[in-house]
Amino acid sequence: MTRTVEAFSEYEDSGVEHLGRVPAHWEVRRISTLAGLLNGGTPSSANPAYWGGDVPWITPTDLGRLQGHRVRETARTLTKAGYEACGASMAPTGSLALSTRAPIGHLGILGQPACTNQGCRLLVPNDSIDSHFLYHALATFRAEIRALGQGSTFTELSREHLAAFRISLPPLPEQTAIGRFLDHVDRAPTAGQS
Repeated sequence: MTRTVEAFSEYEDSGVEHLGRVPAHWEVRRISTLAGLLNGGTPSSANPAYWGGDVPWITPTDLGRLQGHRVRETARTLTKAGYEACGASMAPTGSLALSTRAPIGHLGILGQPACTNQGCRLLVPNDSIDSHFLYHALATFRAEIRALGQGSTFTELSREHLAAFRISLPPLPEQTAIGRFLDHVDRAPTAGQS
């Protein structure tokens, strides 16, 4: 089934270079107004009591290996003691994990509550944004997000730069429709694939 997409009747300049002109009824918002930002951490690898438990622990490598956009499992897990020792924060299902170093920009939606190492940040969407819409918005601007990385030894996206990053935001019902549509497009096989 093919649908045509009609252009919006009115656009305006967003005032943000990477966004350009946006539909007039959309808002331009900072990530910090749309989601809570949680840090990750790593317990001592020398303590076996911290590893192999029930707490999913996401790394940039896990995000880079995703097939699709849902984080359903992780290569390593923490015990409750490991989680409590490392200072990481847990995020609920539907939150997003974003790699902020080594490399910047891998992204996934949590399929279960999880924490991350310090190479990622968790974004916990508030009631004003659909998590699938946020996923696709961040994926669209992956190059712009990577360009915000700083550092001499390795580049890292700071919490402040992520919090200040701006996206354009339609009303919630429109976000949900866009997110579902883009999820469907991502799952559809392309020509030549079975």
